[in-house]
Amino acid sequence: MVCDNSPLIVNLLEVFTAKTTDTMLINDTIEDALHTVLYILNQMGGVCDKHKICKVLYFADQKFLVKWGDTITDGDYNAYKYGPVPNLTLGLIKALDRTGTLVSFKNEIEQFFIKEGKNDLRSVRATDFDEISEAAVKTINEVILEHGGKNFDQLTNDTHGKAWQNARKTNNKIKLMDIAEEAGASEAVIDYMKVVRENEAAFDALIKSVKLEKVSLESKSTVKA
Repeated sequence: MVCDNSPLIVNLLEVFTAKTTDTMLINDTIEDALHTVLYILNQMGGVCDKHKICKVLYFADQKFLVKWGDTITDGDYNAYKYGPVPNLTLGLIKALDRTGTLVSFKNEIEQFFIKEGKNDLRSVRATDFDEISEAAVKTINEVILEHGGKNFDQLTNDTHGKAWQNARKTNNKIKLMDIAEEAGASEAVIDYMKVVRENEAAFDALIKSVKLEKVSLESKSTVKA
């Protein structure tokens, strides 16, 4: 039984929330995505349509999952009519049109790339190779070599695989496990991904438990006062 005003509970909450505040996680993730999209744009000649950018990211994350059991930008995907779309990248693009949940980052986004016409993005700076991993660069280069020359219909058809199909039958959220399995990930990689997801779920549950315990302790202290 935990005593009132337990320093253990309070300290746990402070440590966990310090490491997992939404602002920290969102900013780190956004920065990774910005540098990744910027690199793709620069490799594609500085200008590229948003459909192709999303598909290059998808194929790159597919390869990354097979090899590392994780995605390049720690993002997730939804299954749209014309193929998988990375939600974070879509949010960045929408922000340039002053819409969506990331609109407050518009000025920061425009330091990396801007909207050109209806469907294109244009790079406005050089790639900072200190901000993107060698593994990511190698993977993206491979994908651009394989798929960079394909047109809209080809990219759409090529990304309508099992992972996309499964998502379209349910809630349109593509499972990373499905992406990895479709690409032929080894059993070891799949097992690793399962462990990571289980640990994430356990961590989230612990955070929730600690927060509830703190609320309970604060409530008891208020009553006593």
